[in-house]
Amino acid sequence: MVRQGIREGSPGLHVKQVATAIWSAWALLLTASEARAGAVMAEVSAGGSMRTWALLSDVELHKDETFLTLGYTGARMESDTALSHQLSVGVDHALSEHWLLSGLVNGGLPKTSTTALAPARPLLGLPALSARTGYSSLGVQLAAAYDSAGFSDMEYGLDLLGLGLTRYGLRRQVFTREDRQDATLFRQEEPLFLARPSLGARLLLFDK
Repeated sequence: MVRQGIREGSPGLHVKQVATAIWSAWALLLTASEARAGAVMAEVSAGGSMRTWALLSDVELHKDETFLTLGYTGARMESDTALSHQLSVGVDHALSEHWLLSGLVNGGLPKTSTTALAPARPLLGLPALSARTGYSSLGVQLAAAYDSAGFSDMEYGLDLLGLGLTRYGLRRQVFTREDRQDATLFRQEEPLFLARPSLGARLLLFDK
C-alpha cells in the first residue's frame, strides 16, 4: 500500500467524504468477513507524535484458490500535520500449489492543507499571505510469485514480475486573505507518475 506531512488541514478538507469512506470501509470489511470465510484485523501503532491505524480483511471467494483483500489505512505523521486516508482492494489467485497471481488497487483520498506564510500588516496595507497544498493518489500493483511449497529442510520462494504504478495529483496555491476574501497569486496543478518494479526472494531453512 501507498502511505504518504503537510501542515494542518484546512476547513475545506473533504471531511464528509473521509468519514463516509471510513464507515463504508468498516461496513464492507465486517459484512464480507461474515458472509464468507475470512478474517478482519485491526492494527494501531504510535510513537512520539506519529499515529497510524489500519483495518484489513481477507475474504475467501473460492475455496483455497481466490481471496479478496480489503483495507483502510489512516496516518498522522506529526502532531501538526493533517490526516491521510487510504483505501485498497485486491485479489490473490492461486494458479496451482506453487504459483500465485495478485493485483491491488489503492487510492489516497484528496487532502488539502493550508500554511500561513506571513501575517496581515494593516498599518502597511499588506494582507495575510498563505499557501495551500493538496494531493490525492491512485495506484495499481501487479505481481506473480512462486513458492516451493514443500516440507523439506530447505524451502524457497520468488516474487517475480512485480510492478506498481501510481498517479499523484499535486496542487499548489499561494493566496492573500483580506476581509475574509481570498485572492490567488499563484496556482498550479500537475500530475506525478511513479513506476516501481520489484523482485524478491526468500529462503527458509528448517532444523529438524
